[in-house]
Amino acid sequence: MRLDSSGSVLLSPSDLSAHLACAYLTSLELSALRGQIERPKRENPQAELIRRKGEEHEAAFLAELGAQGKEIVEVGLGADGFAAAAARTEEALRAGVEVVYRGVRASGGCRGRADFLVRIAEPSALGAFSYVAWDTKLARHAKPSAVLQLTFYSHELERIQGRLPEAMHVVLGTGAQESFRPAEFGAYFRRACGRLATFVSSPPVGYPYPVEHCGICDFQPFCNERWDRDDHLVRVARIRREQIERLGLGGIKTLEA
Repeated sequence: MRLDSSGSVLLSPSDLSAHLACAYLTSLELSALRGQIERPKRENPQAELIRRKGEEHEAAFLAELGAQGKEIVEVGLGADGFAAAAARTEEALRAGVEVVYRGVRASGGCRGRADFLVRIAEPSALGAFSYVAWDTKLARHAKPSAVLQLTFYSHELERIQGRLPEAMHVVLGTGAQESFRPAEFGAYFRRACGRLATFVSSPPVGYPYPVEHCGICDFQPFCNERWDRDDHLVRVARIRREQIERLGLGGIKTLEA
């Protein structure tokens, strides 16, 4: 999540995944982006380990593609920004490079970096070839966030090559591969993006609730402090959100109550 020169918020597929995991996190990210709160400085060994292992997994797949003799061009995000990197990515695709590594896409207020865009022998507006998106994830099964990210890159490929890829692929931490059809997820992706855009344009008043994402969230100390300050019912062991809401209807909103 970033601000452009006009002050508009630029989003990424990762921002969408984070929003689906915890809408309150989007509120905190927006507040930090606009200088209304300070992002917590937190050492998170779990998140750091996941990041490092993820990079190793990505590097291993890159090495595998190289061992197959494929031509690989790395784009990445340079000092010239997203728009220039996206232009370089498109140039590489139109030139027919076999593998574009860390290709950058930016359009419609959304930008992101694809792990791998791989050439296949299926004709498109580019010529006798087209591209499909690949990603590497440590999980044993592809999570919805990974599928949504690949859906974004697949539709970006459609915009360039004139056809939507038939498939998109995830290389899992086990070494296995899972494939999905972008056409099956496009409608949900557009709807989810619309919800996020509406939220960003006018963030509703919300409240943090514990979710799976908390374990790797930079803002966890912020929420912990608020729960302690509010003496909130999330501190009850194994309590569910619907139970908290039902107790709240009965006037019970704190541990003391």
